[in-house]
Amino acid sequence: MSDLVGAKASVGFTVTPGRSLLGGAVWVVAVLLLALLASRRTPLPPGGQALHRTVRPAVSALCGVLVLAVGAGLVAGVYAAIGDDHPGLVLGSALLGAANGVWIGVPLGLFVPWYGRASGALRHALPDPVDDLLAGPGGERLTVGRLAELDGRVWLLVVASVLLMLAAGVLTAARTPVEGSRPSPVGAPGRRRPSRGGVRCGWAW
Repeated sequence: MSDLVGAKASVGFTVTPGRSLLGGAVWVVAVLLLALLASRRTPLPPGGQALHRTVRPAVSALCGVLVLAVGAGLVAGVYAAIGDDHPGLVLGSALLGAANGVWIGVPLGLFVPWYGRASGALRHALPDPVDDLLAGPGGERLTVGRLAELDGRVWLLVVASVLLMLAAGVLTAARTPVEGSRPSPVGAPGRRRPSRGGVRCGWAW
């Protein structure tokens, strides 16, 4: 014990500058490209009209439903915190892991398995029953069926994931521009509109 009293400890870390800068630059470019594809009103460079008709509606719709799913996860966290013995822990876990939980939960609801292991204090921040399933010593297979054995309400995740995919499909169809249709400039004459009596008159502005 006398040796430990005078002992000194130091903790440090090292970073590889080149690899860290390259990885950061790749992520910045990926986020900018995703934002460019998700924004339907940002002009594209010349030759990008094919992306505007095909890729942009799907990316925009998928980002929209994922944001909606994150909001639903936060609402679920608030609901779970009501009446819980540790509401602060539940709310903090929801704020910390809602976005990452959606990226895991949606594929799980579509029957895509995950593999993982949780240990230490961070395991207590995981939602129930995921924390119990990942508490094993080795990598555990995470599926809806295994989670449902611990809590039958997990099957609602399948319903929510299917509804999200349907919403993404509907939004994609609604946001896909019709080929050949172009908005008329303000003040330019458009096609004639037939009147109720069958006689064409007037211009559509």
